[in-house]
Amino acid sequence: MKILGLGNAVIDITANIEDGFLDDHKIKKGLCYEAHIDEVPKYIQMLKDLHVDLGYSAGGSAANTMVCIAALGGDASFSGFIGQDDDGDFFKESLALYDVDTNDMISRSAGETGKIFILVTPDCQRSFMSFHGASSTAQPEAAHKDMITSSGSLYIEGFSLYSPKGFDMYKAAADIAADEGKLIIFNPCDANIVTEKSAAVQDLSGRADIIIANSQEALAMTKQSTLDEALAIFAKMNKKCIIITDSANGAYIIENHTISHCPVIREPSKIINDNGAGDNFAGGFLFGYLQQNMPAVEAAKIGHLCAGYILEQAGSRPAEKDDLKKLLSSL
Repeated sequence: MKILGLGNAVIDITANIEDGFLDDHKIKKGLCYEAHIDEVPKYIQMLKDLHVDLGYSAGGSAANTMVCIAALGGDASFSGFIGQDDDGDFFKESLALYDVDTNDMISRSAGETGKIFILVTPDCQRSFMSFHGASSTAQPEAAHKDMITSSGSLYIEGFSLYSPKGFDMYKAAADIAADEGKLIIFNPCDANIVTEKSAAVQDLSGRADIIIANSQEALAMTKQSTLDEALAIFAKMNKKCIIITDSANGAYIIENHTISHCPVIREPSKIINDNGAGDNFAGGFLFGYLQQNMPAVEAAKIGHLCAGYILEQAGSRPAEKDDLKKLLSSL
């Protein structure tokens, strides 16, 4: 089953900073904040003034998930909006490097390719400043119909909801997927998105056959104060599968209104930062669950494997194309 990811196409700019930087700029740790693309030079200069080294890499949540699927040997494509600039070319080439189908990329003559600042604090947590650029032009496209028709499932992520017409794009894409009998997978990606775009998140969650979220997002989606309460609400939903990750506590899988747990063992001393860990968990899980027809709990083990690999390196994608295949063979 080929999986089509629809979401933000951005360049990640990663910086290791102290907690004080977040406090000075009123950034709550672990969340994502939206800003205008024109502010990118200002933030780059602020970080350079702190003598912080900046790392540049291709990113985007759904794109990272599709890369993970392809790196495991799965079939994945990605569609997002890039500028007609060097960063756009770099983003597209970065997907092709892992054999992700890039034929569905859409380039804009106006606007530059988006950027996301990933601010990593000494406790290895990451916070985001998002400058969407060309990704902010996300809207329903006639081309989406052929993309979705040629795929087995549609994966949508929350970050594009910050685009003025991002919700319209997702609704139109979900309608096509439903009409074509394709599976719809939704990942809100950030608790701030759930709070700020609550109506859109609720709508897309209702349309989805599979929901993937972390514990913070789950609490925000259900408006509960404990994870047990949130899981109980999810268990009442009629979904093919819901999976809620809870960091070092593993993942909770809900199928047929029944909650299962897939634990994980982590070595905190090996964790460099958690950027992309959730994206790669989603990729590993979907590869196992949808493309290898594995039981959800077993597929979650692949998700943990991929997330664990990413936690121990600086980037949000595999350092080498075949790294995840090698890890998979060890299971």
